[in-house]
Amino acid sequence: MPSLFSEPFGLVAAEASLSGLPVVISQTALLATEVAEHGLGFAIDPLNLSNFADVLSQVAELPEEDVHRISERGFSGATSLSQTPATWISQLNGLYRGALRSETEADQHRNQTEPSLRPQMADPHL
Repeated sequence: MPSLFSEPFGLVAAEASLSGLPVVISQTALLATEVAEHGLGFAIDPLNLSNFADVLSQVAELPEEDVHRISERGFSGATSLSQTPATWISQLNGLYRGALRSETEADQHRNQTEPSLRPQMADPHL
C-alpha cells in the first residue's frame, strides 16, 4: 500500500512482489519505476485520490491470467527490484546528490539575495 510519506526504498513492495502479489506503490519510492516497468504492479501518486481509486479498481478487475502473470514474475524473483547492494548504493547516492544539490542551490540563492550580516570592520587608517 502506498505511503503519504517519502519512502527511500519500499521494502513492503519488494516483499509483496516476491510473495507473488500485484503491488501498488507510491511513485516516490525508489522501487516505483521498477515495479511499473517490470509489470509487477502500479506506481501511483497517493495524493491523487481519484487516480488511486482508479488503480485499485483496475487491480480488483484484472483478469485472472494477468494476475497470474504478475504473480509468476514477482514470485520467481527474476526481477531483483534494486536488491543488489550496488544498485541500492547507487540509488541512495543519487538521492543524497539531489539533496546536496538542492541545499547548495538554496545557499547560493540566499548569498545572492541577503545582505551580508558580518559586521563591517572600520578602516584603521582613517
